[in-house]
Amino acid sequence: MGQSAAQLAKPRRNRHRWLRTIHLYGGLLCSSYLVVYGISSLLFSHPIGRLERQGPVREWNDTLKAPITRDDPGGTARKIASELGLVGRIDNAEWKADQGLSFAVLRPGYKYTVRAQETGVVALKAQRLGLTQVLKGLHDARRFPDSVPLTIWWNFTHITILVLLFSTVSGIFLWTGSGRFAMTGKQFLIGGSVLSLALIGWLLR
Repeated sequence: MGQSAAQLAKPRRNRHRWLRTIHLYGGLLCSSYLVVYGISSLLFSHPIGRLERQGPVREWNDTLKAPITRDDPGGTARKIASELGLVGRIDNAEWKADQGLSFAVLRPGYKYTVRAQETGVVALKAQRLGLTQVLKGLHDARRFPDSVPLTIWWNFTHITILVLLFSTVSGIFLWTGSGRFAMTGKQFLIGGSVLSLALIGWLLR
């Protein structure tokens, strides 16, 4: 005996229910990240002067366990930062005749400036960054293996991207099966896609 229309439609209803459930709870999981990402995007385009203020500066000296050499400034800077417990991305590592090895360590919330002599003496300056710089730093997600919280955020970034891709595809799939606003929806979908592709094509000229 052939299956009834209701029996044939049941797998489809179940599939749609699972898609809606994942679509909903995936969006709720990533909503806080998207708020931070949206605010930081606006701050890149529209800086707010009073929120750009930097925090206090702290300066101190330290001594490394072993003298440093002039080989591989970037790698040497990474080793020094690890020994000093500085978490962040190494920036502008270079040797200067009067300052030794000079570099910065950047992470959301702080900027460290380091000057290390070949004798092992190190001068450090820590600049606490303002709210907008913190949000911009979280927007530009980097992997910081020495920091558990920032590594979690880095992984959360990738989870959010996957959820957004899934939500976009599942949303279009569910919309095509709804039968509502078909013509208007197609116009918006095609119009947005054409604009995006046109911009990419223009930039690649």
